[in-house]
Amino acid sequence: MALQALHHYLTGNFETAIQTSNLALKLDLPRDWQADAIFMRIKRDQALAEGSPEQGIDLFMTRHPDLFTPDPLIRPDNITQAVDLSLLLDFAGREQQSLTLLSAALEAYESRWFTSGSARAGLLPVRAEALALMGRQDSALQELERVVDAGWRIHWRWETELNPNFGSIRNREEFRALVSRLEADMAKQRSQALARLESMLPEQPAGDSS
Repeated sequence: MALQALHHYLTGNFETAIQTSNLALKLDLPRDWQADAIFMRIKRDQALAEGSPEQGIDLFMTRHPDLFTPDPLIRPDNITQAVDLSLLLDFAGREQQSLTLLSAALEAYESRWFTSGSARAGLLPVRAEALALMGRQDSALQELERVVDAGWRIHWRWETELNPNFGSIRNREEFRALVSRLEADMAKQRSQALARLESMLPEQPAGDSS
């Protein structure tokens, strides 16, 4: 369901993405942290689009109460939600609470092995997002370039040009260059994959149009 919701979001079907997320959250399926991060971001973006950040905050509080303690407990399974929540808090005028979350997220991210392993590869841009939300634009751009150089590509559009967390650097030339670089690289990879696939297919006899 998370991949369905993500697909709808990426193809511009925002209302369907919201409906899919609503259904998944209502069913309260067994928690998968990667799926939850997708559903919660879509609900966060709905709250932003509707100008009702407090409504989004309430949902985060229900599903992630650990993020609302004076000393937020940040783990790999909730750091994406923490950074996404911080934007809602900022929009709601709760700047200090937002800053507390972002500081905790940065501290956790920088701990040893926090992003190690293939299952956590999707977390790589989170530090850049937190820095951008804190207004540390140059540091955010340097960090994003670092993870791109390291090979991060997972859900690249979702995490960059469609991600409100990068609002402070969205119009920076360096950010647009990184997005263009990702787009070109993924197009190249897709072309190469299709070529390999075609080379593996058996040749059809001449005149066979089946």
